Amino acid sequence: KDQIFAVLDHEEMKIGLKKTKASLEIAKANLQISEVNLNDASRDDIRMTNLFEKGAITDKQKQESLSHLKRMEAQYLQAKAMLLDAKASLKQAKISLDKAFIKSPIDGVLTIKYISENNMANPSRPLANISNLNELKILIGVPEKIISEIDPKTSLVDVKVDAYRSE
Repeated sequence: KDQIFAVLDHEEMKIGLKKTKASLEIAKANLQISEVNLNDASRDDIRMTNLFEKGAITDKQKQESLSHLKRMEAQYLQAKAMLLDAKASLKQAKISLDKAFIKSPIDGVLTIKYISENNMANPSRPLANISNLNELKILIGVPEKIISEIDPKTSLVDVKVDAYRSE
């Protein structure tokens, strides 16, 4: 169970993952820049408010300072959203890459391969058949003279298969 039995071509996915990681780093940097800009704008607005109250600047200058602060707040929120988006994209890229490694959903043995290397996989066609050899159903012919001796609910039978000569 959970063993890889097929690998899809995933070079593009690896490149996409690298690009997504880079986008995440850019988003982190943009958030830091936005945070610094917001802090600067906040300090400037406090300073401008104090100057306005002392009559040292005009109402227009005070409003410009407030507008700048609002723009920096919006820019900060946008940078936070972009960081969340980059994190989600990274998670999605990791999931996509993980799907390139096809794992067995059960314990068992690969019994049939329906596709060969470099063939195109199709979602509607199975790649392989994995069988649990601990739970086999075998159809065998039983001679008529011993059929009455077999109770399907309680009879145990030894089965010998050429593929497992030693067992």
